[in-house]
Amino acid sequence: MGSTRTPRRSVGPIITSLLDLDLYKLTMLQFIWWLHRDVPVTFAFRNRTTSVQLGAFVQLVHLQRELDHVRTLRFTDDEIAYLAALGGGFNFPAQQIPVGAV
Repeated sequence: MGSTRTPRRSVGPIITSLLDLDLYKLTMLQFIWWLHRDVPVTFAFRNRTTSVQLGAFVQLVHLQRELDHVRTLRFTDDEIAYLAALGGGFNFPAQQIPVGAV
């Protein structure tokens, strides 16, 4: 018997918090905020597991929807307090860092 793939039904966004990022991205964000606040920066996604062809598993429309959602996320006051409690100089300002498409 052949394998059939059941379409994924929409259950809402996968990423629901900016804390879903890894710590490296957050530390780089803090570094840029402290020292190079006026320099535009970009983030790029790279699939380092070249043996996994993401396009075979993720439809572009679904990926675009997730990325559009992530651009709407902002740190909550509780998340900023959590990062500050980690130590290491996490001290994001009360205003939010703008995130947009390039």
